[in-house]
Amino acid sequence: MRTNSSLIKGLGILELIIKEGSVRIVDVARAFDMPTSNISLFMNSLVSSGYIFKNDMDGRYHLSSKLINMINQADDLNYRYIFEVAMPEMQKLFEKFRENTLIAVLDEMVTRYIGRIQSDHIIQIINAEEEVFPPHVTANGKAILANLSQKELNRYLDRMDNTPFTENSIVEPDILKKELAVVRERGYSINAGEFEPHIMAVGAPLFHGGEVIASLVVQFPDFRHSRSDLEGYAEIIMAASTRITALFN
Repeated sequence: MRTNSSLIKGLGILELIIKEGSVRIVDVARAFDMPTSNISLFMNSLVSSGYIFKNDMDGRYHLSSKLINMINQADDLNYRYIFEVAMPEMQKLFEKFRENTLIAVLDEMVTRYIGRIQSDHIIQIINAEEEVFPPHVTANGKAILANLSQKELNRYLDRMDNTPFTENSIVEPDILKKELAVVRERGYSINAGEFEPHIMAVGAPLFHGGEVIASLVVQFPDFRHSRSDLEGYAEIIMAASTRITALFN
């Protein structure tokens, strides 16, 4: 298969900027083991195309609003696809538990739900459509955080707000790291009133190409379910997430 090496290099530079947030020419030159003069041509071409811009104050290059809008549109399409693929398994979980069954994604420092089946109980947990959540105190977020690369996880831990939401919140980075290691090992996460009192949840990661892309979550109010119930529920939810993942790969 014939390829265009310059195009591949340019796309690699965009990936680096997306990953790092912003870069200097020397950073890119070091990453690709190329002279800064050659890298300047790539950066100028990307600026000219409107995909990145240079901040003249510090000489760093950032993604442009044009590219961010393109990425957001692609994300929306991808999220709809994830939800559509997951829906049959979500429906089975809903029929079993009759509780909120959701798909969540990580969006920088927060998680948000991109799909849901709402509980039909008279008393139910209500999440606003645009509501976002701190990942480290939610089952949906911990299932994702636990499966990030070490670099991505450290970046989150360095920036997270460690103000506790309840007495059960885990906000110390070292303790949280241990908690996430357990989550990664066993394949599911549990939130027992860490974000809001009386609301529990179980989450399991969804993968594509070996990378975590979302989490499958079921919420359980503690007046209908006990903390000890969650371990048994987790096996069922994790099995559903495994079947959904198989459809992506």
